[in-house]
Amino acid sequence: MRAAARAFNDMQARIAQFEAERLRTLAAVGHDLRTPITSLRIRAEMLDEAEGEPMIRTLDEMAVMAEGLVSFARSGHEAEPVAEVDLAPLLARLCDERGAVCEGGSAPPVRGRPVALSRAFGNLIDNAIRYGGSARVQLTQEGEMAVVRILDDGPGIEAARLEGMFEPFVRGEQSRSQDTGGAGLGLSITRTILRAHGGEIELSNRESGGLEARVTLPLG
Repeated sequence: MRAAARAFNDMQARIAQFEAERLRTLAAVGHDLRTPITSLRIRAEMLDEAEGEPMIRTLDEMAVMAEGLVSFARSGHEAEPVAEVDLAPLLARLCDERGAVCEGGSAPPVRGRPVALSRAFGNLIDNAIRYGGSARVQLTQEGEMAVVRILDDGPGIEAARLEGMFEPFVRGEQSRSQDTGGAGLGLSITRTILRAHGGEIELSNRESGGLEARVTLPLG
């Protein structure tokens, strides 16, 4: 039994080390891509508009992806200290900054990293507005959990694709247009942050139309 326990612990340690190495590699790749992308963009700006604009759009997409790699590698692993976080004013502020509707509600504080949680909920509100046209945010308490719902009025997502939306570089719409922004890392980063706080997130299509992102976080 002891040998099995030691083997299991060794395996967990190796997995943790592998994951740390993977995240460091992702961050390094994203960081190292910044300089050549910037250099190429400067050169593209010197070309005629007809020739340079498509190159600039492509390079801008590459820059977003590079920044996304760095953010994804760092998400949930920042050195930001843990504190008591009151979700009601945090959500109200995020809604006010983005023109979303905060429908109020209350829940006891959670323990977490305020900046990281702001980023996670900000990503969800941004997605609702970008792909669903609007965002409504609700806060409730269910047992020992704070529950945040972000609702939009968009077309929703095919049921078979819902879980896959959390995979890196997957987006809710098929277009790679820079107008809709992002490299498809927002939901991956969001789930990483929430799970680092002991929370979880689920996506579902509402019967009345639109998408619901349901976040649960343990109360402090």
